[in-house]
Amino acid sequence: MVIEKVKGQPSQDHRRIDFIGGLILVLLTILTGFAVYGMMMQLTESILGKSLETSLQNKVYLFEKQITEGVGSTNLIATRPFLIESLQQIALNPQDEKALKALQRAAKSFLINEVTGIVFTDINGKEVVRAGQFSQNPELNIPLNTAYPSSLLWEGKIIQRTTAEIKDATGRIFGTVSVETVSPLLMQLLNEASVLGASYELAICAPLQQEMQCLPSTLFNKILKRFPRVLNGRALPMDYALKGKSGIIFAKDYRKENVVAAYAPLGKIGIGMVLKVDQAELFQPVTQQLKYVIPLLVFMVMVGILMLRWLVSPLVQRLSKSEQKAREVNASLLDSETRIRGIVDSVDVGIVTVNNEGLIETFNPAAERIFGYAKDEIAEQHITNLLPEWKEGTLNHNSESKDGESGDEASEIEGLRKDGTKFPLEYKASSVLIASQRVFIVSVMDITARKESEKRILFLANHDALTGLPNRTLLQDRIQQTICQALRSRGKSAVLFIDLDNFKTINDSLGHDVGDGLLVAVSERFVSCLRSEDTVARQGGDEFVVVLHSVANVQDAGVAAQKLLDVLKAPCMVKGHELSVGASIGIATFPDDGDDEVELLKKSDIAMYHAKETGRNNYRFFEDEMGQPGEEEWTPMI
Repeated sequence: MVIEKVKGQPSQDHRRIDFIGGLILVLLTILTGFAVYGMMMQLTESILGKSLETSLQNKVYLFEKQITEGVGSTNLIATRPFLIESLQQIALNPQDEKALKALQRAAKSFLINEVTGIVFTDINGKEVVRAGQFSQNPELNIPLNTAYPSSLLWEGKIIQRTTAEIKDATGRIFGTVSVETVSPLLMQLLNEASVLGASYELAICAPLQQEMQCLPSTLFNKILKRFPRVLNGRALPMDYALKGKSGIIFAKDYRKENVVAAYAPLGKIGIGMVLKVDQAELFQPVTQQLKYVIPLLVFMVMVGILMLRWLVSPLVQRLSKSEQKAREVNASLLDSETRIRGIVDSVDVGIVTVNNEGLIETFNPAAERIFGYAKDEIAEQHITNLLPEWKEGTLNHNSESKDGESGDEASEIEGLRKDGTKFPLEYKASSVLIASQRVFIVSVMDITARKESEKRILFLANHDALTGLPNRTLLQDRIQQTICQALRSRGKSAVLFIDLDNFKTINDSLGHDVGDGLLVAVSERFVSCLRSEDTVARQGGDEFVVVLHSVANVQDAGVAAQKLLDVLKAPCMVKGHELSVGASIGIATFPDDGDDEVELLKKSDIAMYHAKETGRNNYRFFEDEMGQPGEEEWTPMI
């Protein structure tokens, strides 16, 4: 009995070691696989989620800017002095054919660029003049919270309708003007989401009590006149946007599909925007690797179990089997480390580890590309060689969180490349304890392209897209600056309102491409003949405004106006056409004709129309009798 027990003991130990060894191997393999998979998912979620949110913010800015410009265009029309005078005459005599015809001509002149329809009504709401085509039965009508009553309509395309009251200087209302505009940019923003991927979708909705109404999208090409904001007790991503919130959420959409959605409101306009993508598509690159990883893990487990079974035979080989098992465990750990390092090395975010003395320990390939150093060149160098603004204690300050966790918000700092050039970057810092030593992990991202994009957006917001000249917004600021300078120096300044003669004939007969080319050529000539401190701006259409920074007397403004007329005498060559164009110029001076930008623009505009009536291709100074209603009639040329 004793002999049988002794003989059976190795067999029991063999089975026990086989079982425990196989179980440990299985658990290590599964845990390693889950750890790598989890890191890949988190990294993909962070990078792609940030990209989704940035893309949405750009679309929100462009959409809101387009709406604001539509409202601004209507306000510009409603404040034209000639229109106010015409409606005043019609209010006195509704059958005044002369005033009606003049108003009709003015309405037709506004039908350029994106304006498709315009209607003038009298104080009683009765239609007086109509030009272009107005939307009759839109499928969807979304009211907007703007300075003037405005709404978005849908008739196979996005139409913005804005209505403004027409008042005189005393605030008395003589009627209204309603303008409809169609912007290709809004349709482009709506449709371009499909370029990002098959399940990408940009949704634009407005609140409707406890529900919402939405424009068509790339995945659902029909309007939603009434749709719930909460499905099965869970709020849709759009519900957050309509409540004025912005961020990223993992949720189910209206199709009940799991999506990653970035949401944001359009300022105070009252519309929400959501850019989303199916989670299946977002994580597809990671999940595709599972079909290779899982069979490999199963194979590794089977091989390990067979090796344990074969190696644990006699008692003498137990030490050899134990050593072999240790080597296998070390190899598995080394493989896991290699895979993790491969993931870190493949990301576009630079990752740098720094010890407690601020010396660089590791440097991934993305960091090499960002800073221009090879990791061997920068190893053991101080972190200030990369981040000059980094002060002592910054690492501890930026990593006051749990080990392995970074701060909630990224910070911007100036980086230094190997060639000595400085550039903006975004960074986060966290700390971990390794072998009782604190190591700081710094992730950096080159944001040079993003900064350039922000500068470009700011430039487009203040400059005309065609000519590159300052637009109406920047023009008003320049006039205000010029007035402040004139007040400090007790000097004078002047505003010249310029309208090109016969431009509409050229534009209609030769096409908009030739007309746009002529506008660019004219703007370049205007800039070339003025001082560097003076401003040339495009008011809209074929109208320009020149701000003379400082003039000794009003005659200097006339000299500048004559220069502008002279520079147009030589024909312009545009797309093979030799074109001649003149200009009518109205001049208003500060402080003689007005003390703010609105008054100076208005009076220079009035003087310009009198210049047209006196033969064109000349200039006129503003005179008080020009502004008296009923003395002369002049029609705006756009």
